[in-house]
Amino acid sequence: MIQDISPYRLDMAYRGTAPAPDDCFFSFRGEDVLLQDMGDGRRSLPSFRDKFQFFSMCSL
Repeated sequence: MIQDISPYRLDMAYRGTAPAPDDCFFSFRGEDVLLQDMGDGRRSLPSFRDKFQFFSMCSL
């Protein structure tokens, strides 16, 4: 639960930090989510490093 995360307080302050290249992102359209095809039958969330490659929308 969110309240169990140390230091036991939720800080809602905005911090304008840039994402790291390996950070993943979520992109939704309706009930579909953007996933990267790994080529061997696996799929993963795209990272900011991969943001200009072709991805496919997959139903959840």
